[in-house]
Amino acid sequence: MRKSYNTKQKSIIEEYFTRNSQRYISVDEIYKNLTETGTKIGKVTIYRYIDKLLSEGKLHKSYSENNEKSLYRLGSTSECKNHFHLKCLGCEKIFHLNCSAVNQITQHLEADHSFSLEPSKTVLYGYCEDCK
Repeated sequence: MRKSYNTKQKSIIEEYFTRNSQRYISVDEIYKNLTETGTKIGKVTIYRYIDKLLSEGKLHKSYSENNEKSLYRLGSTSECKNHFHLKCLGCEKIFHLNCSAVNQITQHLEADHSFSLEPSKTVLYGYCEDCK
């Protein structure tokens, strides 16, 4: 088993995810923003650390609306297992939707349409209170 080291680069990447924890971000965005602030981290390093965080269940993975790129957000996989997400088209923040009406929709789809919805992968798009 390989020993994992805590490097300054890993800390910088994790801090970036922490600062942007309410939205999904791409590797290109991380790379661009870190480069603009004078931080020298290669894309390969970013990809490797993201793979590590994904394997540890510390990141969520999603895809851009046109499926052109992978997007990531900090958070444990299990925390989002039983609820939907709301994504603001204005600020791109992600909100957790813990609501009994969601359970009714899920149950309705199963009972009346024999369709088993995966709540953790369900995202509803619209505008948050601040962006309306």
